[in-house]
Amino acid sequence: MKFWSCCVRRTSDFDDFLAQEGCTEGSHVWFKKAESEVATCRYDWHQTGPFVFVTIYAKNAWPEECQVKANRVQLDVSTVFDSPRKKFHLPCELFGIIDPAQSVVTYFGTKIEIKMKKGEPMSWSRLTIEKKIEEPAEDADN
Repeated sequence: MKFWSCCVRRTSDFDDFLAQEGCTEGSHVWFKKAESEVATCRYDWHQTGPFVFVTIYAKNAWPEECQVKANRVQLDVSTVFDSPRKKFHLPCELFGIIDPAQSVVTYFGTKIEIKMKKGEPMSWSRLTIEKKIEEPAEDADN
């Protein structure tokens, strides 16, 4: 008898054994999992008194494959959405301070909404801090 230990199909013919389709799990998977393509998503933000909202317009997001990481000054969102699967990554250094423990992520059919509790009662002029790249100073003597 010829068989794979992960399957219940058994055969006595070696050619039939080799012709078996691969498992979806187990040691003889004949196909690779489909890789997701990197895509761009439209996103926006707005604020109310105590909260800042970030909305990512990603239709049919897969919540079990999405990650939202935040600390007091950074937000890092990785999402998988749509069919065929597409990936979007949004890393940002926030303009103000947030309280991650009181922040919430909600998945809708057409968007992902991240509601962040402000750590300080101030108005944000923008979502992120733009880092300036310093150019090397040129010598005035040349």
